[in-house]
Amino acid sequence: MNPKSTNIAYWIITTILLLPLLASGLGFIAAPPPIMEGMRGLGYPPYLMRFLGLAKVLAVLAIAAGSYPRIKEWAYAGLTFLLLGAAYSHVRVGEMVKASAPLILLIVLGFSYSLWKRQTYPIAAEV
Repeated sequence: MNPKSTNIAYWIITTILLLPLLASGLGFIAAPPPIMEGMRGLGYPPYLMRFLGLAKVLAVLAIAAGSYPRIKEWAYAGLTFLLLGAAYSHVRVGEMVKASAPLILLIVLGFSYSLWKRQTYPIAAEV
């Protein structure tokens, strides 16, 4: 894949990833009653919601801005743990269908990360 195609693919995949994460993060920060109930149903305290919401929004900004590769790398790692934790939480309370959304986003995250690395280190990606 040539660099221009890689860049286009990266931004398409990354936009598909970041939009739902941004919406979710903002929803967690706003903390409307239905989202509060969902978190309570998973066994989490209400104060954790705003923290997770802020973490999502900051990760989205770090990936979208991309000015600092190390911070971007940490944002990808943080989202990986966040999405794995979300899927696991849903599985633990028997919500198998709801566990699929974070797992799908995790796959998209993997594609985004892979394309970003291919752009950042093109020679290493070819090996």
